[in-house]
Amino acid sequence: MPAFPAIAASSQAPVAACLTEAQWPVTHSPAYADGSARTREVLLNSYDAAVTRYTGLCRLIATAPAAGRAEANAQCQHDIADDKTAATADARQHLARMAARCAALAG
Repeated sequence: MPAFPAIAASSQAPVAACLTEAQWPVTHSPAYADGSARTREVLLNSYDAAVTRYTGLCRLIATAPAAGRAEANAQCQHDIADDKTAATADARQHLARMAARCAALAG
């Protein structure tokens, strides 16, 4: 993953909300809910393709120049459209929230 430039302090709240939402598949898993503090830390630090993809998109949108944000948002919306086959209602709600977070970051 490439290094990302620093994010402006004024835009940290929307970025934090986007990154928190990107962690949703891990933090709402049964293993996380029932696990000890050590287990939770292991789960948060382990690889999850969806989490990695969405955190990368959050950072990409946040660090992109104004002209590139629309393209980054389009990529985020495209990835979410590909994931619309989510099995549960909770997962579909997560995708809707993720789409809203990407759009809010793109401004």
